[in-house]
Amino acid sequence: MNLTKQFFKYVSQNIFGLLGTSCYILADTYFISQAAGTDGVTLLNLCLPIYNFIFAIGAMVGLGAATRYAILRAQGDERCQRYFSNAIFCACALSVPFLLAGIFAPGSLLRLMGGDAEIVALGVPYARIFLMFTPFFMCNYIVSAFVRNDGDPSLVMVATLSSSLFNVVFDYIFMFPMGLGLAGNVAVAAYGVVANFALVATAIFNGVAQGAQPLVSECYGKGDRAGTRKLLLLGSGTALVLAAVLYSVVFGATDALVGIFNSENSVRMAQFAHMGMRLYFVGYFFAGFNIVAAGYLSATNRPLEASVTSICRGVAAIVVCSLVMSALFGMNGVWAAFPASELLTALLTLFLLLRKKKQTV
Repeated sequence: MNLTKQFFKYVSQNIFGLLGTSCYILADTYFISQAAGTDGVTLLNLCLPIYNFIFAIGAMVGLGAATRYAILRAQGDERCQRYFSNAIFCACALSVPFLLAGIFAPGSLLRLMGGDAEIVALGVPYARIFLMFTPFFMCNYIVSAFVRNDGDPSLVMVATLSSSLFNVVFDYIFMFPMGLGLAGNVAVAAYGVVANFALVATAIFNGVAQGAQPLVSECYGKGDRAGTRKLLLLGSGTALVLAAVLYSVVFGATDALVGIFNSENSVRMAQFAHMGMRLYFVGYFFAGFNIVAAGYLSATNRPLEASVTSICRGVAAIVVCSLVMSALFGMNGVWAAFPASELLTALLTLFLLLRKKKQTV
């Protein structure tokens, strides 16, 4: 199979797998909005940063170790076999603080995130459950990354879709027929309407980056610079096309999408979300490239530059843009901060890619 066909095989199957996860998150949030109304969505707002931190640690360990595994395996180095067990051990060790917080202090953690007494009382069972499952979340990311790098993206896709379907069905059973409410919901959902659909969009571009990573690392390990360059161009082009399709859907069906999670028919929420969707999703024209490029940098053994790109888009640029643009434009500035920060990150990422083009691209 030639490189282009391999690229689309890996990327398409990875996108489908991650879309399955995103769809169960959407279903999960819909069930919560029906069962607990605005308080339930508020609780998810507080829990989302915690879950994202767990995901970031698991993905960092999993993709980093799997990348080293793929490079060394392509070079015929037997040390590659050590990375899986080391990654599992690291994930279990790093999950201990979250596990202890879930057992002993879920309420304190929710208060630290800004929850009032009512939200904390509602959210303690929910937070305790998902924090106690942190080791499984992290190990899941690691196993998926290694199976994909071991040449079986189809198995990863089937496993991810199966687990997503299981979550959707049992979320409904636990929350409604069994009447367990949020305590029966062991998944984690996004906060608010815009963030829910943003998770789906991000999953699509993560699918491109993670799907291409095993092929990029293999080409890099074999010294095939033309192959890595071709994969970067394919990934960037695919991200741009997907961003255009995504924005067309969001722009054409904004009100219908917002209405899915507006169970209380709040006019104010619908107005905010309508403008938010249309402004926020412009950012994916740049974010798609940034995600693919960061994955490429990591896959070609340039972790420092990959980290710079990720920290810029995830912390530095978004914080600065949020503060400046909200002061200038109010709520619209909050929504527009995401595309502005991704544009700045894209410029930085292009500089990083071109800076060492002769050596590594």
